Amino acid sequence: MSRDDWEHALARAIVERAFRARLLADPVDTLAEYGLPEHDVSAIDGILSASLPEFAACLLRLSTGVWMLDRGG
Repeated sequence: MSRDDWEHALARAIVERAFRARLLADPVDTLAEYGLPEHDVSAIDGILSASLPEFAACLLRLSTGVWMLDRGG
């Protein structure tokens, strides 16, 4: 998923309670509608979060290097 896709999914989770609950309960299945690539599945499947801020922090730790590469950094 691109950084824009991640940002959209997280923003949606902020405003849509049902989406947020699904995301925290089963992030792989929930993010499938965003075209979650197979190489992201194992990383995302390992995130166990009780809250959206916790999920976002885990996601940021996992993805920072990839996003920096996308930006040429």
